[in-house]
Amino acid sequence: MHGAEVTAGMVLSHLDAGPGAWGLDTGLVLGAAAYVAGVRRLARRGRRWSAARTTSFVVGLLLVFVALGSGLAVYDDVDLTLHVVQHVLVMMVAPALLVAGRPLELLARSSARPVQRRVARLARSRILHACTGPPMWALYPVSMGSYFLTPLFRLSEDDAALHAALHGVFLAIGLCFWFGLFGEGARRRSFVTRSVAVLAGMPVEAALGLALVLWPHPLAPGTPLGATRAAGQVLLMSSMVVSGAALSLLVWRWVGDDERAAVRAGAVSAAAMAAAPGPS
Repeated sequence: MHGAEVTAGMVLSHLDAGPGAWGLDTGLVLGAAAYVAGVRRLARRGRRWSAARTTSFVVGLLLVFVALGSGLAVYDDVDLTLHVVQHVLVMMVAPALLVAGRPLELLARSSARPVQRRVARLARSRILHACTGPPMWALYPVSMGSYFLTPLFRLSEDDAALHAALHGVFLAIGLCFWFGLFGEGARRRSFVTRSVAVLAGMPVEAALGLALVLWPHPLAPGTPLGATRAAGQVLLMSSMVVSGAALSLLVWRWVGDDERAAVRAGAVSAAAMAAAPGPS
């Protein structure tokens, strides 16, 4: 079906009905149910949980479904631009929103003491720290290029099992990358270190987009060259937007932390002056 015209109506009106899709849908529903149950447990204890975090997590799950269970997944091997959009959602957008939902923190705050201790150990573990650190920061920007610009792309187009497995790998890479920047325990790394991680990946992502724009022949057999160039433009723009948003958020948090630290220092200084004995 390469080269066939895919309309918005086709994408919106179809769902992936394969065996893997049912497993994906079940997992997403269970994930949403578990998250909402945690929020409700906190509410019963009289403790609030940010509505923005809940919305972020639920939207992240919804985007995973859009990328891997909707018509986008049905036609990802027909339209290369849709394929790129799918990977942008799986690696860049959905994982960032899921991490912003702070699911580990919710689990710890809504659970009994033994579970809280386990979650705390996990958040401080060397394994998690390594899986979300510099090696993953390097793998994140090059993994998509390693897929589209190598034989792996065509192999996955002909092997549904490999294609589905790669989706899982890319989602895991995205989760690890964004968890290292914004997840629980991310503050163990400085804002400068995390900002450098984002800045270092931007040229690589831009280079991949430009490579597709300038690619001399169609990336997918049977498709027009313009489809490859359009896919490159989508990848270039979306990667720059997502990376720019991440960098802006890091800078905003950095400035906010500095302001809060200055306020605390001023309060401590004022308290110390008030407690000091006056002149005799």
